[in-house]
Amino acid sequence: MTDIIRIIVACEFVLFREGLKLLIEKEKSFSIIGEASNFEEMDSLIQNLKPDIIIINLSATPDKINSVCKNLYLKYPALPLLLFIDSSVEISIPESIVNGVRGIIWKENSKDELIEAIIKVANGGLFFENPDNCRLNCHLSHKIKKVQESKKTDKILSIREIEILHFIADGLTYKEIANTLFISPRTVETHKNNIMEKLELRNINELIRYALVNNI
Repeated sequence: MTDIIRIIVACEFVLFREGLKLLIEKEKSFSIIGEASNFEEMDSLIQNLKPDIIIINLSATPDKINSVCKNLYLKYPALPLLLFIDSSVEISIPESIVNGVRGIIWKENSKDELIEAIIKVANGGLFFENPDNCRLNCHLSHKIKKVQESKKTDKILSIREIEILHFIADGLTYKEIANTLFISPRTVETHKNNIMEKLELRNINELIRYALVNNI
């Protein structure tokens, strides 16, 4: 990815797109390269413009939002999706991640959080920092499941590998994981590579998907 983060904004409301564009383009490292009002326009722009990230704001049910994200993820698995939604929408974060979403910005979030989310998601990270008044239909646990709760994983991965898989799925960097476990970032990366080899996974998206599906 270049120093400039190339962004597509997808929303059916012109005023929202224009307002977000004015806000985002105040940052010199961001460039809005396309705007879409529906899935067909999104699909066409992605094919032609090759963005680094797409920001999606849809006035739709959670099922419809997940369906749109899933279709995009199946067609463009390497493209990070950042949702921009109202806190009244009861969205399932784990399901969203499985469908390719790498971050959610609620309308109650600040401008600085929006900027942070774009940078983090565009560079392969996760952003799910929600305000206290947001209503979610899920609870993201920060505790690792007991190894025996996942017999399949237990037979393949060591306890340390399960710990690291959990933290990677939680969006921590190698350095953050290393500091938590009192090991070096290089050791974390080695464990990650071993996990992917054992599970026959091709990329970080598949690794996160595996962790979510297996409740790690």
